[in-house]
Amino acid sequence: MRSIKYFLGGVILGIGLTSWWFLFNEKWINSPPAQTALTVSNERQEPFAVIYTFYRALAAGKEEELAAVVTTDFNVSEKYNFLLKEWRQRRQQDPTLQFVFFLIKEQEIDWKKGIAHVKGYVELVSSRKEVISIPQTITILNEKGIWKIHDIQKEE
Repeated sequence: MRSIKYFLGGVILGIGLTSWWFLFNEKWINSPPAQTALTVSNERQEPFAVIYTFYRALAAGKEEELAAVVTTDFNVSEKYNFLLKEWRQRRQQDPTLQFVFFLIKEQEIDWKKGIAHVKGYVELVSSRKEVISIPQTITILNEKGIWKIHDIQKEE
């Protein structure tokens, strides 16, 4: 019985000293908050985050936001207009269709030239328990420090 008292006393003392150390240690108090894994650094923005932003805006029907994440050349191209038209048709056929994620299969980044290529699959899901995978190759350019989609090619 006596050993249990000493053991419990040690546990309580350990918890008390540990919490006191966290409360009053200056290094702990003055440390900057940790960034989450999803935070994109302004110094070196990841180019593939723009794909997620693009497809989220496309799925939500926010075409004005799409213009901000694509290059001017791509925005006025026939491919871009065809992509929008195709997405609208899919949504008319199944209004519950939603973008889930872009699965990256291959990627290549040239930081000096400001260009990135990615091959992967756009994953869509509907309430009909249907999953649609669309293979694509996307080219991303860095325009004045901002990564933008320059081209989307469907793979067959």
